Amino acid sequence: MFPILVVVYFCVLAGDALLVSFAADDMMNLACYHGRTAWELALANLRFYSTFYRPLGGVFYSTLYSFAGLNPLPYRAAIFFLLLVNIRLCYRFFRLCSASLQQARFATVFSCYHGAMVVVYYFNSQIYDVLCATFYYLAFNAYLSAREKGGLSLSRLSAVCGLYILALNAKEIAVTLPVFLLVHEGIFHRFRHLRPVFATGALTSVYVLGKCLGPQSLTSMEAYHPRFSLDMFLAGHASYLQTMFYLPAGSVDQWDTILFWAVLLVYALARQNQLILFCWFWILLSSLPIVFIGRMGGPAMYVPLAGYAMLVTAVCADVLRRFPAIALRWQHAALILTTLAIGAYHYKEKHHYLPAIHSGQALTWRTIQQLNNAGLQLPKGARVLFLNDPFTDWDMVFITQLYYNDPSLHVDLARKMEPKPTAEQLRDYDAVLQFEAGRIVQAPTRTVTRGLDPRAWLEALEESMPAPPPL
Repeated sequence: MFPILVVVYFCVLAGDALLVSFAADDMMNLACYHGRTAWELALANLRFYSTFYRPLGGVFYSTLYSFAGLNPLPYRAAIFFLLLVNIRLCYRFFRLCSASLQQARFATVFSCYHGAMVVVYYFNSQIYDVLCATFYYLAFNAYLSAREKGGLSLSRLSAVCGLYILALNAKEIAVTLPVFLLVHEGIFHRFRHLRPVFATGALTSVYVLGKCLGPQSLTSMEAYHPRFSLDMFLAGHASYLQTMFYLPAGSVDQWDTILFWAVLLVYALARQNQLILFCWFWILLSSLPIVFIGRMGGPAMYVPLAGYAMLVTAVCADVLRRFPAIALRWQHAALILTTLAIGAYHYKEKHHYLPAIHSGQALTWRTIQQLNNAGLQLPKGARVLFLNDPFTDWDMVFITQLYYNDPSLHVDLARKMEPKPTAEQLRDYDAVLQFEAGRIVQAPTRTVTRGLDPRAWLEALEESMPAPPPL
């Protein structure tokens, strides 16, 4: 009964995510792997320490693109399936950590849908977080289930390491796994079996060195360059507490964060509650890979979310132990009422985000449709110029190459070109296109003669169109 309840609950809240389209980042991500062979992607996943960008995401995008092209539904169905798998994995994680069926059920309800994770449910571009969570919790559960029966055999240790590598190949936040294996060993087993910690720690060292020192490393990019400071650490954690516990923006400052950590630690130690102590380390350390690059709450917290949900249920369970035992039927009633109450809140709140989500995706989808309506045939490696387009970045290049399934297609955007092409260069393009009255049409390039200044011709043509051109 409980699995059906959770699936229905999640589908009511996020089921319409199956029907959304592509976001702008999807085109960039697809283009990142466009033209990569299966062998290149397989090798990149084996060489997990290389600076190849999130190769497991490349397997997802390339596989779906190979048979679905730019049809968004298969992408959405695959991600929705993975989201349901992750709910099941988190339930298993809660069950193994807490050894309590009721705590696991409540934690699953709290974590299976979170208002701050709306982007994860509706954007294909969050596949990196989704896949990372899948293999992160597969690896953690493999460790926990074996540890419950004693130590890890060589085959189970190999499985944990293999699953961990796949999590790393999905997203960098997976590097926290060895830390929590160590924390779990220390709290629950007094460091009696450290082989999994050493094995995953060695993999992490190789991974971090390769990612940081290799060519075109993420840390060399401004968006991923860490800035280590206590202020950034505390500010980030303040935003995580706000996000996880649905607190108003700006309601938690750095001193509130320190006070929360101190009170929770004192409570865990005073009650000698191992699970709460484990959760204390979780909320303190799970965000280390993102806090120093300025990632505040929201979808960046999808992988750590389970630990916060487990903390809530662990504290509540510990408080309730001071009172007479509650009959099982009343526990089930409380679970159903909690699900309905939280679900009603989420259902109301998510509608604040949906207009922005749909409008952002509509532009990309309508552009794909306009290319389809234009019916333009282009040879392999053709040269195309867009005199104008509705985007501010390179999206039009990505969409065109993906629509024609031709990474060798040379696409220029007039708004990005300086100097403007000469008359002879204009005639060298296989197609010169423009957006006009919401349609993609071919521009009258044949009117450009040797005696006409192409800059003036382009500027006059662009001035005659709305900016940005509507779709």
